[in-house]
Amino acid sequence: MVTSPKGYMCSEDQTITYRLLLRNGRTSGFNEIYHRWELTIPGRAPNKKRDASGRHTRLLEQYFGPDPVYNARDVRTRFRMTQRLFLRILQGVVETDSYFVQRRDATGKRGIFILLKVTAALRQLAYSVAADSIDENLELSASTALECVKRFCHAVIHCIGEEYLRPPNQLEMQTFLDQNAHRGFVGMIGSVDCMHWQWRICLSGLAGQYKAVADYNLRIWHRNFGSPGSLNDINVLDQSNLFEDFLQGNAPRVEYTVNGNQYYTPYLLADGIYPEWVVFVKSIERPRRKKHKHVKRPVARMSNIVLVFTSGVE
Repeated sequence: MVTSPKGYMCSEDQTITYRLLLRNGRTSGFNEIYHRWELTIPGRAPNKKRDASGRHTRLLEQYFGPDPVYNARDVRTRFRMTQRLFLRILQGVVETDSYFVQRRDATGKRGIFILLKVTAALRQLAYSVAADSIDENLELSASTALECVKRFCHAVIHCIGEEYLRPPNQLEMQTFLDQNAHRGFVGMIGSVDCMHWQWRICLSGLAGQYKAVADYNLRIWHRNFGSPGSLNDINVLDQSNLFEDFLQGNAPRVEYTVNGNQYYTPYLLADGIYPEWVVFVKSIERPRRKKHKHVKRPVARMSNIVLVFTSGVE
């Protein structure tokens, strides 16, 4: 039952009756009562009076004008990248998806500016803010802001995926081996337990569902999304595609010598809970010798760094 401010009552049956009459074009005599109830007649709500043009002008003055209000450090903090990289991504996104290209509607009114759409997508990715806050800050509706995020992600994957969203090639793999050999781990390409990317402002309902593997230079080479936070290491290992190439016999071929023995498969450091795979070299459970106690795994530099795009994208 719905009560109007004037005290009139309206049941769901009355609402259904009105909609049936509306479909048959027989609402005369009922419209007055329906409006008197102050209920919403089915139809499209009018657009809110947003000032997207004015917000676009202010955004240019703040970050991208000849004498911007905020400096390069502010741009990197709020966009999570340099201005040069932002403009490069903006150009690639526009060339990939025509949704970001500004057009005029049927009335001749100019659509939303490219800069506002891309900025809205990045603000949501960088700060994990609600789409409603984009409405207040960038003069875009929540539905438009969400659509910008979806299309932005697809466009980025399409325009730079082949270059940056790929497994390491042979030269890069050799670089990993050389770096780790310098630290005393010949043949190692990483640590399976030092691969968690911390999302400081992650929603509690999504906690534990996002993992990434980065090299020493903070370039992300592997990611696994969607695993519930309640899973342990073995369950996550079963769901991840990190070792598919190893299991299918397509592991990167490398050559290194340890204690006079020649090996052709790289390995990762792991704890004792992991299975007895050739790709895992486990830690010593109870180190007794002084040499064993001084051997430490590489520090996980990704653990306290929040990134959206790695430095390797520049």
